[in-house]
Amino acid sequence: SGWLITWRLLAEIEHGATVRLRRFWASRIRRLMPASLLFLAVVAVVWPLAGITVSSLRRDLLWSLAWAANWGTITGGGDYWARFGNPSPLSHFWSLAIEEQFYVVWPVALWAVARWSRHSRATVGTIATVGSIASIAFMIAWFDPLSPTSTYMNTAARAHTLLIGAAAAAITRQRPDGSLRGGLVARRLAPVAAGCAALIVVRASDHSDWLFRWGFPAFALVMAVVVVAAADGAGVRVLASPPLRWLGDRSYALYLWHWPVILLMSPDRTNLHGVVLDAARVLVSVVLADLSLRFVEAPIRSRRRLRGWRAPVAMTAAFSVVTALAVMLVPGPVGGSSATVVTLPPVTPPPATSAPATGPTDSESSAPTTSGGAVPGSTTATTLPTGPVRVLVAGDSTALHLAGTLLSYATAHPHEIVAGSAAFPGCGLSAGDDGRLHVFTNDQGEPEQLSIAGCLDEWRSIPERVASPEQIDVVLVYIGAWDAVDILLRDGRMVSVADPIGRA
Repeated sequence: SGWLITWRLLAEIEHGATVRLRRFWASRIRRLMPASLLFLAVVAVVWPLAGITVSSLRRDLLWSLAWAANWGTITGGGDYWARFGNPSPLSHFWSLAIEEQFYVVWPVALWAVARWSRHSRATVGTIATVGSIASIAFMIAWFDPLSPTSTYMNTAARAHTLLIGAAAAAITRQRPDGSLRGGLVARRLAPVAAGCAALIVVRASDHSDWLFRWGFPAFALVMAVVVVAAADGAGVRVLASPPLRWLGDRSYALYLWHWPVILLMSPDRTNLHGVVLDAARVLVSVVLADLSLRFVEAPIRSRRRLRGWRAPVAMTAAFSVVTALAVMLVPGPVGGSSATVVTLPPVTPPPATSAPATGPTDSESSAPTTSGGAVPGSTTATTLPTGPVRVLVAGDSTALHLAGTLLSYATAHPHEIVAGSAAFPGCGLSAGDDGRLHVFTNDQGEPEQLSIAGCLDEWRSIPERVASPEQIDVVLVYIGAWDAVDILLRDGRMVSVADPIGRA
């Protein structure tokens, strides 16, 4: 995307001395929004009807409408690699959001270059190169192995993958014979570059911290070589063959539909498994992509439908419909908040009472204090709550549901209880940062390993909150399923809660 958009905009500058922003954005909207809005509307209807609970779905829908799905996940504390609960059918929208944000900002930068610089290609190449270096530096500095999602989806951290392509576009001017300057070199290097890209893909996993140090920039660099080589004609017989052209026309819709199809067509719902299930998922995704292209994307892009003033009116109406579906049909998150952390409100001081003019009577002085004083029969001055009991719920995703129920009860009975949440999905007490992994069976029936070292920071936050002005009386810790799974230690031993080491 970085190479293609920049290459086209630079060609437009060289032929017309400017970038026609309105025309560019209109073409991008016609290309992206019809299929996207249809997809979001279907998800907003199908997921509630199917009874699939995704606590973040309403938020994901609204952020996706705003072309900011990546920031919706980051600000909501989401985990792209979460293994617990039902995954969001919109978790793949983060990359589209970054691309859409690029489409908003980058043409403006090239418009400014065309207006104030005589050497557009050199200036654009310099801006893209400097921006890539700054993005890579930010990614390395910002990366936290305990919270990789905030870097993985961060626009600033991932901008280099687009800007490297933009820099390549600045040095690949088209010659009179149709070839690209630098294209021959790229074609010679393409086999090695493609091999390096494939090696990175094979070696990468959700625990590969090296991706954030050099893996992502390296992948972008070698793929830029492959893209330029392909644009110069390398592999044209294969890439321009009818089957791949047919697939390429539907690639955008295929990207939109493939992930929710995978989620919806689970083994439990389809009674299919293995290769048969995979083939069915691919078939359904391709059929949906074909229908999207034929009846929505192509008619609008070719202006056979929604010409003139009808296009912005229809888009506004579609936005309104999807927003209404998200708000009316999709349930809100548990506890009325998309965050798992719910802070207790400040303590309301009791109303002031006038002190008696005379000393206490015999009956008053002999009565045990049961509110804010010593517990009757105790030898120490244990302080009891003077108002509603202030409770903090901690634990894994089951505790999160418990906290949601308690929060609802506390709202209805404010004089009895005040509730807060420190529940974090997937976080059991047995988490550790010594290299241990939890081993469990996923929803596909396959063994899987998960590091939840990041949960330690969540557990450490609890005593800090107890000591804070939240004035918590009781911490309710739910010990759940994540403390019953097997644990793979760094030395290779597998232990369980039935073993002395596992219990320890």
